[in-house]
Amino acid sequence: MRRALLATPLTTLVAGLLALGQGGPARAQGDAPLEVVASILPIANFVAEVGGARVRVTTLVGPGQNPHAFTLKPSQVAALHRARLLVLNGLGLEFWADTVAAGLDRRRIRVLRLAEGLPLGSEAAAGEDRLTEAHESGPREPDEADHGHGPIDPHVWLDPRWAMAMVSQIRDALVELMPGHAPEFRERAMRYLAQLETLDRAYRETLEPLPRRTFIAFHAGYGHLAARYGLREVAILKGLGDGEPSPARIAEVIRTARRLKARAVFAEPQYPRRAAQLIAEEAGAGLALLDALGQREGMTYLELMRENLRQLEAALR
Repeated sequence: MRRALLATPLTTLVAGLLALGQGGPARAQGDAPLEVVASILPIANFVAEVGGARVRVTTLVGPGQNPHAFTLKPSQVAALHRARLLVLNGLGLEFWADTVAAGLDRRRIRVLRLAEGLPLGSEAAAGEDRLTEAHESGPREPDEADHGHGPIDPHVWLDPRWAMAMVSQIRDALVELMPGHAPEFRERAMRYLAQLETLDRAYRETLEPLPRRTFIAFHAGYGHLAARYGLREVAILKGLGDGEPSPARIAEVIRTARRLKARAVFAEPQYPRRAAQLIAEEAGAGLALLDALGQREGMTYLELMRENLRQLEAALR
């Protein structure tokens, strides 16, 4: 039923997009800001950091929203019609993206799927204990319990090194679309990449000495971060649904947390905290908060990641 409800507005959206104006030059002209649409706040921040005043960014999934249970608003359809660049994460994070992209005029707008341009390989799920084989069976059609995590965790931006690669892709796309401002984009990207290098160093220096390495996350979104810094993530939910885990699943995670002597259970702002709190209490672990997306308008990626680092350090120490 949920899939049917989601399909209706997306089908209408595609029809509307196809009815809009066609054509247009591939490159932006003049000094007007380049219209860019980004799926989530961290990616929108990457675009803003590289593009500066040369870009105008619209974010589709706003603060506190869940990208795995998302439908477009009419104002966002209009923004897509104006845009010259649509920047997505890919790897199934935006389960609605294929339907939307099919209705766009590719002569006018470029679609950039950042995570799908990264050499993630089989190590993409390293550091994560999913407890079952649910994610290892390959991509599935999204349903009401799981909006389409494939075999690779799509939350690559939570690894600062992969974030750097994503920023480099955005730089190259902006240079191609606005070649007259290429030196500015390259300079801004270089400065921002240096800040991401510093962030990566802070994560490494803070997390690697910690004696406790296992943490419980509400859903499987921190595998890349865990793999990068030698941590182990146990996920309460393997899928991307917005429902509560079953009692059997909660009991399974409690047993695993006790066996692994996990010290921390992390809730997330986009999900209910009741299950995470129960698991923490039963396992004798602390309850803290990790955020994959940002909870206020204008929150930068660096602010988001520094707060996550503080939470991880406090809980694991």
